[in-house]
Amino acid sequence: MLVSVIVPVYNVEKYINDCIESILNQTYINFELIIINDGSTDNSEFVLKEFAVRDNRIKLLNINNSGVSYARNFGVKKATGEFICFVDSDDIVKPDYIKDLIDSADIVINGFIIEEVLNKCTKIVIPKIDCFKVDVQEAKILDNIPLLCLSSPISKLFKKSIIIENDLEFDENINIGEDYVFVLNYLNFCKSISFRKKTNYVYFRRSNSLSTSYKKVEEEILAEKLIFFNSINTFEHFGYRTSHIIPLIYKEFSKHAYRILFSIYNQSNGYSKKKRVSLINNIEKTQYERIKKMFKYNGLKGNLISLLLSKNFIYFSDFLFKAILK
Repeated sequence: MLVSVIVPVYNVEKYINDCIESILNQTYINFELIIINDGSTDNSEFVLKEFAVRDNRIKLLNINNSGVSYARNFGVKKATGEFICFVDSDDIVKPDYIKDLIDSADIVINGFIIEEVLNKCTKIVIPKIDCFKVDVQEAKILDNIPLLCLSSPISKLFKKSIIIENDLEFDENINIGEDYVFVLNYLNFCKSISFRKKTNYVYFRRSNSLSTSYKKVEEEILAEKLIFFNSINTFEHFGYRTSHIIPLIYKEFSKHAYRILFSIYNQSNGYSKKKRVSLINNIEKTQYERIKKMFKYNGLKGNLISLLLSKNFIYFSDFLFKAILK
């Protein structure tokens, strides 16, 4: 079976060589490598052209800078493989990455390794058990797969037919949470699933990556809503009660509560005190209460922030937030 490996690229000349080499060195050789150069302004395109000349499995596509979601969607449309997997351009994969994903299930989910570059620490994220092609309704996804495993399209195998027939796309309007929403939407159309405790994908978390940079507060608020409500809808579809789902979301995605406040108190935004307080007060009530509860899953500091998020003394809290949220 032909697998289409999709790699969006934007200004990663420092890392792209290792990424592409790791893909070309796969033990499973029946794949096409679709690289979408998303308007890079560094030397990434030059490096990619050299690779394209070397290996005829590479399809190099150049587009104007449109964002990672557009690039992935574009790559899916150009893919000719029956199955699709994704690799980020500043990550690497081990030689058995594709081989260990091969399965006839509608979706295959494997684990991955997170390398914290600045903190110099490693985290392994894996399903709790190995499970080979079972009915997705019987797979007990929430019990056996950490939500972090679902938060990205990496280390997964998708069927192109399911993506195309159901008009599934990465949301091009947001840059945070769109990966998780895509995976959840895809799961809704799956009848079978496989997941394994394999860790053939190495994800490098760097300070300037999309996942560690903060967006406009409006985008962070929208992302949190999409994550929360898509989680509820998907896992209710799999038979879970809302009372079971919500605590897991609060715990696993509590970082989005921080993201919203950081986007308000980020010094580069230069908001005045009046503007900061206004932005907090304008968060709709149900989301505001959700954010407060999320902070309670973040130890003493989180509990303090939750307490300070009382709208009765938000003007006083603003001073403390500036000190806490550096």
